[in-house]
Amino acid sequence: MPAASLRLTGVPGAGAWAHLCLGLLTGSQLPAPLLKGLPSLPKPLIVVLKDEEALEDLADALAALAPLFNLKAPPRAAFFGEDPAGRTAAFEHLHHGAELVLATAEALKAEAPTAREYGESRLVLRPRQGLRRAELAERLQSLGYRRVDFVECPGEYALRGAVVDFFPVEPPEPVRVLYEDDRIETLKHFDVETQAGNPNYLDEAALIPAVGLKSDMSLLGRLAKMGFWLVEEGFALGALGAPSAQVGLAAGLDLGAAAPPVFRADVAELARQCAAWSREGVKVRLFSLNRGEDERLQDLLEGRLPEGAVQFLIGPLRKGFLLPSEKLAALSSAEIFERSYRPPRRWEARHPGGGRLRWGELRKGDYVVHEAHGVARYLGLQPVSTASAPVAEPLPPQPEGRRILGRGAEPEPEAVMDCLTLEFRGGDRLFIPMTDFRQVQKFVGAEGHRPRLSSLDSKSWDEVKDRVREGVRELAGELLRLQAERAAVLGRVFEPDNRMEEEFAESFPFEETPDQRKAIEDARSDMQSGRPMDRVVVGDVGFGKTEVAMRAALKCAASGAQTAV
Repeated sequence: MPAASLRLTGVPGAGAWAHLCLGLLTGSQLPAPLLKGLPSLPKPLIVVLKDEEALEDLADALAALAPLFNLKAPPRAAFFGEDPAGRTAAFEHLHHGAELVLATAEALKAEAPTAREYGESRLVLRPRQGLRRAELAERLQSLGYRRVDFVECPGEYALRGAVVDFFPVEPPEPVRVLYEDDRIETLKHFDVETQAGNPNYLDEAALIPAVGLKSDMSLLGRLAKMGFWLVEEGFALGALGAPSAQVGLAAGLDLGAAAPPVFRADVAELARQCAAWSREGVKVRLFSLNRGEDERLQDLLEGRLPEGAVQFLIGPLRKGFLLPSEKLAALSSAEIFERSYRPPRRWEARHPGGGRLRWGELRKGDYVVHEAHGVARYLGLQPVSTASAPVAEPLPPQPEGRRILGRGAEPEPEAVMDCLTLEFRGGDRLFIPMTDFRQVQKFVGAEGHRPRLSSLDSKSWDEVKDRVREGVRELAGELLRLQAERAAVLGRVFEPDNRMEEEFAESFPFEETPDQRKAIEDARSDMQSGRPMDRVVVGDVGFGKTEVAMRAALKCAASGAQTAV
């Protein structure tokens, strides 16, 4: 059956598109001309925009507007943009019956497997399932997964003894498969930072392609006979070679939405306009980026509006819209305060510092430091049978070239576990079970410096640690003395937070992280204590150090002092 479609005008932005999509999907607030001649709305709803940024804004606006339609979450959407991993995830959503498809015009040209091809490529894993480890590895390789020593990112897999780890792009949670002979014993998620398994077992896990599947069909061809299409004004599917018999565009329809006025933080004008809309029966919805901005906006409008004239909401609506046919006015921070934001699309994990071991950075031959035994050379991973390997700590004298299993490993008899192989002075080797790998840190020293390996026989490493402890104690004593001297010196007492500082803090679009919040509180406490402040703010790029510094600088300025930048 040919798909039905409409080319729309009068849709000024992502918010209006989102409202239309949610109305169609929920069967409420429908513009009558949209469904003229259609007994029911074909699924899925397919929205095609020329700009991926607008498509991302639409995805966020769906989340912001969902509460207006009594939805706890936005509908599941298959998002087809430029990112290959994102497209793979979109096919998985489509496989599970996504109600909504969001695609750019460019994405419609890309290769797309048929529903049957994609379904046959997937593999659902379950406990007690008979599947040889080699067969699973071959399947992972054929689906585009890249083999690594330890899995850290989507699209990777690792083989270690009876364990197979893989990281699908959807859902983006790494999976650990534990084998017993040629049968899957258990499935669970695990933490890529610690490599520790989640205590909860999984009933099943889906292995899906890590890259796009080869196909003679385009995404446009895959979707052509499906659903109900909404296409942006000025764009024709025929330009992509769409068969007119399959996707026939009906006459264009003007939705009648418009961009709202911009108030530029003029609270009096905002209140006047909202009151006027309310008298005309228009539903007014004011969207803030976060709770702080929402509270600020409510405070600013307190006493200026009739009760119930507006509804305050929190959500990522970047631009508002007016929809006269629905008597709706939705305003965002862009119109109210003339500012906007765009969150990062890809979240990057924060890496532990201090030279802590990271699998992606560790190579055979690298120098490492074991907490109990000192400096060693990393020789890679090695499966170790525990049937004959002694669990020994402290370490007894051994012949040269010995093999020792580190403390903490008490496996079942005749089990095989993967261990880090560390080489010490004299060729002695220590095998560290994966469960104890956090005892190992990467050696950090001057570039080009080759450290002396520690010996498992001597107490030299203990002596080094004793000397370091003594040095730390001396340094701590010196710092305490300096702190006592500084505490005796009177400093400037900065004023407590005032309204200006509160509004400045609320203007930041993102919620503070716990560490960021603590740094802000510590700086505020120091500045109001009347003692000289001695504090350094350290953090990864993009995690909010600037906000901490700017809030402290404003407090300084608010008390009539200067800040050097």
